Amino acid sequence: MWFADNLAICGLEGRIHSVDRIKAWLEHPRVDFHQGDCSDPARLFDPKLLRSEPHPWLIVEDAHHNLFAVLDQLHKFMLSGDYLAVEDSDVKRETIRSFLGAHPGDYLADTRFTDYFGRNTTCAVDSIIVRTGYPVVGAR
Repeated sequence: MWFADNLAICGLEGRIHSVDRIKAWLEHPRVDFHQGDCSDPARLFDPKLLRSEPHPWLIVEDAHHNLFAVLDQLHKFMLSGDYLAVEDSDVKRETIRSFLGAHPGDYLADTRFTDYFGRNTTCAVDSIIVRTGYPVVGAR
């Protein structure tokens, strides 16, 4: 709901889709709560939903389980200019490296966000990444 409120504050359109093993019984006009399990990434979100949602996307991953498969599933639906932020990435470095290696040239770390307050002063160390295709200032 925090993301949705910030969109509204900035006057931006957008919807938030949140998934957890136990569906949240909260309501917000811009948030859809889904039930899903990272053990079965293909069922986290209905493919029809992923094909129909407008881009660009910001995907925030914070599950700590089956990361490679989850990222690989989302990769199938991401377009150039979509962002992926992997939270608590220090413990996920090898998996992130494997994912990026499986998709060479498809993603760049966007240092505007990873280094906004100083070099990698974020819990998403070098893992706020953008799907390539658009020029990204500060990307590495």
